[in-house]
Amino acid sequence: MAEETEDLKSAQVESIQAEEVNAMYYDAGLIEPNYKLRRLNTIRGRVYFRFADEVNLLEPIFYGGTTNMTSEIPKSEQLIDWYASKGSEWAKRNYFQRMLFGSLEHSMLADYAISKKLNLDEIPERVRNYFFTQNFYCTEKELTDMATEAQMDFIGLSRWMLDYKVQLIAVEIPVFSDVDFMATQIDLVCLIEEDEEFEREGYKTKGKRKVPVLALINYKSGKSGFFDTHRFQLESEKNMFLECFPDFAKYKIRTYNLSGKKFRSLIKKDGKQICLGIYATIDEAKDAYRKASELMHGEFSRLS
Repeated sequence: MAEETEDLKSAQVESIQAEEVNAMYYDAGLIEPNYKLRRLNTIRGRVYFRFADEVNLLEPIFYGGTTNMTSEIPKSEQLIDWYASKGSEWAKRNYFQRMLFGSLEHSMLADYAISKKLNLDEIPERVRNYFFTQNFYCTEKELTDMATEAQMDFIGLSRWMLDYKVQLIAVEIPVFSDVDFMATQIDLVCLIEEDEEFEREGYKTKGKRKVPVLALINYKSGKSGFFDTHRFQLESEKNMFLECFPDFAKYKIRTYNLSGKKFRSLIKKDGKQICLGIYATIDEAKDAYRKASELMHGEFSRLS
C-alpha cells in the first residue's frame, strides 16, 4: 500500500479538454464551413481532430496544430536574447500574459466584425474583467497599459479597414489539411482592394483599377517584429484554407502579418516636429518626451 501511495504522489496527472472549434464570425453569404473540427487542449499543446463519419462519430482523423509545429523550428537569436535578458520566470509570465491579451483582442475583433463598431471607453473594464476571469493577476499599471494598447490597436485597425475598404469574411475560422495533416484557426479572412495595372486601348501608358484581393491575415498582438515561424504559419494557413474552400482560388491571394504599431514619441522645437524614437510601451515614450522636454526647455518644459 505504501508503494502504491508513493507512485500516486509521483504520477503526473494531465488535464485534457475537448471542444468543438467554431469560427468567431463568418459571413454566411460568402463562406460557410461544411465540416466540424474539434480540439484537444493539453499542457503540451493542441491536437485537432474530426470524424470521417460525422453522423456516428466514427473514424477520427487527427491533425497537429501549426503552433506546435512552429515550436520545433529553431528559435531566433533575438528571441533567445530576450529570454536571457528578462530571466526565465519573468519571460514565462510575460508569455502567458501576452497570449491571454492576444486572445482578448481576437474576441474584440470578432465583436467588431459583427456589430461594425467598438466602444473604446469600454475596453479598460473589459481588459480587467477578462484577466480576472482567467485567474491571472495583473498589477494596476499592467491593466492600464494593456487597455491603452488595445485602444490604440483598434484605432489603427479601424483606420486600416477604412483605407483598404476591407470586407470581412471570417474571424478565427478553423481549417485543416488532409495533405499535411495540420489544422489551425485563421485570424482574419477578408477581401481588400488593390491597385491593378491594365492596358488601355489607344494609350501608351497603363491604367489603374481597383480589384478585390483575398487576404489571409495572421493578427499579432505583439509588436516585436516578425520571424521565420510567422512565414511558415502564413503559407501553411493559405494551403489549408484553399483545401477547405477551393472556390476562393479564383481570387488573387495575399497573406499578411498584421499588428499594431509601437508608441512613437514626438516633440516640437522651433515650430518643427521631431521624432524622438519608437518605443514598446507608452511609459517609455512618455519618458523619452520628458527627458527631451527638460533638455530643450528647462524649467519651462510642459510634462503633462
